[in-house]
Amino acid sequence: ESGRTRTLPYFFWILTPEGGGAPIVIDTGFTGHLTLPTALIDRLALSWKGRSQALIADGSIHIFDEYIGIVLWNGEALTVEVAAADTTPLVGMGLLRGHSLRVDVVENGAVKIEELVYG
Repeated sequence: ESGRTRTLPYFFWILTPEGGGAPIVIDTGFTGHLTLPTALIDRLALSWKGRSQALIADGSIHIFDEYIGIVLWNGEALTVEVAAADTTPLVGMGLLRGHSLRVDVVENGAVKIEELVYG
């Protein structure tokens, strides 16, 4: 891992007074930023934003609570929307916007996220 390139598994950290974090899975079909289980959202004391709905992979509409969290991203604190989902935490394309995602599709293959820099 060097510069602004990350190799997974990677931990995204939600900033709280006591610190905390969760391992995540990249979901290229998820257009939001991040999902976390309700228990972790409660433990991190994230601020509730409201309710939202989404079409999920099985074709059904799901209503979920949204929260505001802060992740360390490219060495900076970034405010993101966090959807409550009691499943494996996901990072979506909203957080990956402006980055290159490279996946070596082999057993134990590398996954790299790199910030795109233009200009």
